[in-house]
Amino acid sequence: MLYTSYFAQLKNLPPNIVPVSICGKAPDWYRGLQYKKLAPRYGFFSEWKRNRDNDFYIRHFNAEVLEHLNPTRVVSELWNLLPEEIRT
Repeated sequence: MLYTSYFAQLKNLPPNIVPVSICGKAPDWYRGLQYKKLAPRYGFFSEWKRNRDNDFYIRHFNAEVLEHLNPTRVVSELWNLLPEEIRT
């Protein structure tokens, strides 16, 4: 199961949840797992922060991030990031 959240919520996650950051730059204090292939690109993310146009964001995220990824490979790579005791 996948969940979305934000860094300030990490302290509130149940112990059985393993956070994986998918952002371009995690906070300096974050020492958890990261999978940057799913991170939004800086250019369109910056533009979205300025205009808050969700349709713009979705179009660019699909075109610049998701269309370049193989979903089966993403799941496999995320799975392999997890600690061994979770994968068994």
